[in-house]
Amino acid sequence: MSAEQSGGRAKKMRPDEIIEYIVGHDDPGVTASEIADRFDVSNPAVRYRLDQLEERGEVYGKSVGSSAKIWFPTG
Repeated sequence: MSAEQSGGRAKKMRPDEIIEYIVGHDDPGVTASEIADRFDVSNPAVRYRLDQLEERGEVYGKSVGSSAKIWFPTG
């Protein structure tokens, strides 16, 4: 079974789980890769969900370097 498959279905991350992970993380911000590792899903899946959360104002991302982004909770 692949890392993204469970019982024939793709694993899902609930938005509240992502926010809880970011808020509870030891560092003030996290990368999409850290979230992907935590939930055992692909980086593109995490970035898609983070973009949705950013549009809703629940997280914000800060670009660092040429391609990295650090994600923070709002509020």
